[in-house]
Amino acid sequence: MDITIRGADVSHCQGACECGAVATNLAEHGVEHCFAVPGAPITHVAETAAELLSGFEWSVNEKVAVENALGLSFIGRRSAVMCKQNGLNVAFDALLNAAVHSIGAALVLIVADDLDCSRSTAMQDSRDLAEILRIPLIEPTLDGDLAHCISTAVRLSEAESVPVVLRLTGTVPTGAGGGPEAVGDTVSGERPRLDPAVAQRLTKLGRVQHRRLRRHSTGSPVPGAEPMLACADTHEVGLIYFGHSAVAAPDGACRLTLRRLDGDRDEKEIARFVEEHARIVVLESPLPHVERRIREQVPGGHQAIGRISGHLPPEGPIGADAISRALAEGPADWRHVQAKTSGDSTYPPFHPAFAAIADLRRAGVFVATDVGSSVNLCYAPYEASDAAVCLGSAVSVAGGAARGDAPAVAVIGDYALLHTGLQSLLDVAVRRIPVVVVVLVNGTQDKTGGQPLAPSADRPDTADALIDRLVRAVGPDLPVDRLDCSATTATAAVAQLNSRLADAPGVVLVRESAPAPA
Repeated sequence: MDITIRGADVSHCQGACECGAVATNLAEHGVEHCFAVPGAPITHVAETAAELLSGFEWSVNEKVAVENALGLSFIGRRSAVMCKQNGLNVAFDALLNAAVHSIGAALVLIVADDLDCSRSTAMQDSRDLAEILRIPLIEPTLDGDLAHCISTAVRLSEAESVPVVLRLTGTVPTGAGGGPEAVGDTVSGERPRLDPAVAQRLTKLGRVQHRRLRRHSTGSPVPGAEPMLACADTHEVGLIYFGHSAVAAPDGACRLTLRRLDGDRDEKEIARFVEEHARIVVLESPLPHVERRIREQVPGGHQAIGRISGHLPPEGPIGADAISRALAEGPADWRHVQAKTSGDSTYPPFHPAFAAIADLRRAGVFVATDVGSSVNLCYAPYEASDAAVCLGSAVSVAGGAARGDAPAVAVIGDYALLHTGLQSLLDVAVRRIPVVVVVLVNGTQDKTGGQPLAPSADRPDTADALIDRLVRAVGPDLPVDRLDCSATTATAAVAQLNSRLADAPGVVLVRESAPAPA
């Protein structure tokens, strides 16, 4: 069979047309509020929403974002939350409980997956988490059905009283497709609200039972979520796509494109497609979620290949070359890893403090950072971090090291402290864990594009005042020092940090150097 493969454009940020289209379609479908947590690849979509949606807010973390959106949903106001795939972890508890508690007006989670993990600490596929949460997931595909998918997500969220995930995995053309559909008005007329029969009158186990029965009784087709089938004259090879991998769809092949895996209808369509083709290639990113399920139902005499079989790379995006090799060759050897390139990554805003911390680490101090601005300590010329786990983790990680009698410093940005670091700071304060917490204060979310720390704390001076009040509220007995990178040297900073280490715990608020004149 003659199959031609088009090149794939895998982008770390969403395309400009998609950025505007997401926000525009949310507004057209009555979404009044949007909460976002920046982080590639969702940042540009969220920044556009900030410009287009009057009810937009940057949230301190995903859990807070989802809980705010749930409150709006309960009173009949449609809302959306935007985050990257790893952000679902932070919101997991709220989402899991919302799925059984039931909601009111639509809550749409716009989640962008970082397919090659270039801007994430760990590779994660949103479909896996959505399956655990037992909430529907829809993904726009190549035919420009973004508007249709958003209307479907709003409709489905209110029909089943659960949040719905709209997964983005790359640039999606928006010029084609059926266009937006009317799905009801939440501004005037009847507004969907929280069902008290579920929320207040059922036991916790009863809510779970209600969710199971409700889902099983929802069998009617949902417009816009049906699998898309395109079959050639012959049926030798069948390709099953989910989402962004469809950008490399071979011309002339039998194709089944999936937007949603939820219910018997999709499973039956997959089973029929597998039966009709001797060889099935499963194309999805970044991990083999659908392939695992398909391999369980491949009949004798048929073959399913993909990531698990070794025909495709085990993780990450799939390009046109990889599909060509999978169709023409056997399994490949994927035993390789990517190494970071070396180079000088001097970080001017906080260089004196970073140079001092590097000196402390060489002297035997344990240094924990996270993956915000403090992650620059991991690289040359500093190489001053023992661990950088995730956003907001530095204080807890350093606290663990200090419990093992290691002198410990935690370096964390002001936003990361708000995101998930305050609870750890409380633990240090209450238990008197001997950790020096160095907070980098600049009033912005520097690694994601400079979004403000908070509406009233978007400059170094106002951020300093806010962080100071929060630290003193969380730990009234914690001493708070200040270090201004514009007015100190690395030698002086070492002396100041050593003095604080000798009387830990304590906090040092580090102000960044003033930017050079334009």
